Amino acid sequence: MLVFVWMSLASGFGTGFIKIAPGTFGTSIGFIFWCGLVAICSPVSIILSVALFFLFSVFLSGWAAKRVGEKDPQWVVVDEWSAFIFVLSPWPLIIYSQSGEWPSLEIIFSDSKSYLILFVYFLTFRLFDIFKPLGISKLQNFPSGWGITLDDYAAAIPASIIGSLCLLYC
Repeated sequence: MLVFVWMSLASGFGTGFIKIAPGTFGTSIGFIFWCGLVAICSPVSIILSVALFFLFSVFLSGWAAKRVGEKDPQWVVVDEWSAFIFVLSPWPLIIYSQSGEWPSLEIIFSDSKSYLILFVYFLTFRLFDIFKPLGISKLQNFPSGWGITLDDYAAAIPASIIGSLCLLYC
């Protein structure tokens, strides 16, 4: 039973097994988790959650890769979905810094601009993750779950910055 739970999480509840663009579909699971975090977290706890999801991804992706005997199995998308939580994490923090109140999802998605911002966060993350510029691809050389996870979080940094700049100035 526990193996099933770990495999389900590693595969993004099966999205990693989609033949075309499993990482892109897996990233969408991160959005669902992020929505849950925004609904129940405070500013400090969302930052701690991002750190815990990073460590969870390192552990789980390494475990799954070892279990199937592959360096970076394509179906393992925990690295994508957990990194996307990191990508989106500044969004409620920016709103909080401007209003002084932790935003609900209703406030975050209160206008059509919100969906454009979500698209910018998503698209830039996927592009940086797929093409791995700026030396991001070298991070895949780290062992096990570290190599699987670090490149996604490195791709998440510029995507998060670009999306946040769009949020602030678009």
